[in-house]
Amino acid sequence: EALRDSPAYVEIESDGEEKETLVLDKKLNKLSFKEIPPLSFEGKMTQSVLISLVETLKERFIVSENDASQQMIKKIYGVFVELAQNIQNHSLEKIVVNQQQIGVGIIVIRENEHQFVITSGNKLLNADAKKLCAHCDLINTLDEDSLKTLYKEKLRMARKQETIGAGIGLIDIIRKS
Repeated sequence: EALRDSPAYVEIESDGEEKETLVLDKKLNKLSFKEIPPLSFEGKMTQSVLISLVETLKERFIVSENDASQQMIKKIYGVFVELAQNIQNHSLEKIVVNQQQIGVGIIVIRENEHQFVITSGNKLLNADAKKLCAHCDLINTLDEDSLKTLYKEKLRMARKQETIGAGIGLIDIIRKS
């Protein structure tokens, strides 16, 4: 709702072609850990865009010396980056930038009561969406020890097959959150 009332639009350079739009709520003069305004990005998720988004997040947190705050901020960055990389690597909608296929999607971060909510989305084939839902259903039922075991197993499989990801990103997100 704050975005509809008084948004500020910041253009991000996107590897030379067209500019992407980052939407920020400009109402708050002083930002603190608990006052982060909504932030959203929709477009091609290039590495330079990802870096700009992370830098924007860093600027929006007033980091205290509190270790718990530092740990939470690291988790937020980790989840945010993982979701952005999922868009980069797995979006069905791609745009060619500098002879490289770049995924297109949306990512939003906002505060909701006593938690941060990071939402992302991109296009997938229906068959891939069904596999993703099944994977999410599985990992959402696991306890901490089972998640750790599955994470290590997937990591070993990825090393043997020399593949990128191997499904560990979503497991890592659950472990961080």
